[in-house]
Amino acid sequence: MPCQHRIIYNLLKQRMKFLIHKAS
Repeated sequence: MPCQHRIIYNLLKQRMKFLIHKAS
């Protein structure tokens, strides 16, 4: 279960990074 949580967290982080990059 914790492994899955980590993957979801990484995906969210990537998405945030992408959104920030797009906004710039």
